[in-house]
Amino acid sequence: MTRRVVVLAALAAACLSVFAGASSAKVIQKCVPNVRPGTEVTNGVTYRLFCGSAKATVHAGGVTYMRSNGACFRVVGSLTVGLGRYTTAGNKPASPAFFLAVGATGDGTYRIGVLELQSKGKSRNAEKVKVVISGKRTRGTFSGKFQNGPTFTGSFTCK
Repeated sequence: MTRRVVVLAALAAACLSVFAGASSAKVIQKCVPNVRPGTEVTNGVTYRLFCGSAKATVHAGGVTYMRSNGACFRVVGSLTVGLGRYTTAGNKPASPAFFLAVGATGDGTYRIGVLELQSKGKSRNAEKVKVVISGKRTRGTFSGKFQNGPTFTGSFTCK
């Protein structure tokens, strides 16, 4: 398992509870905007549902990806930004999603972020993402290079 997958899984597990389960669509936990992500299981695939007022934009390879209606989770020592219907590891993404996790104790520049950008059937991942956080961890910019892919830049905002 690559370092990125281990770091992403550890940060996701630390910030969010993980549920597994059923073979038909089943809401395990409803999403509460800007408070708690939801969890849904469909045909044995677990999805993390992010909802709220967060937004993110990513520019990569001449294409701009915009995601909205997500949430930022600021816990001691880390910041996680999730947008969309995130397909958990080991499965082909079913819909657009954005997931950024960084060990950020406060505003500043960090070079330890991980990013996953999902679209239907495709996922792009990056580790060692440079993240510049400001506004008491409510907004920031990020940059890096996707594994086996183009470089990227982007920004996010939270409420």
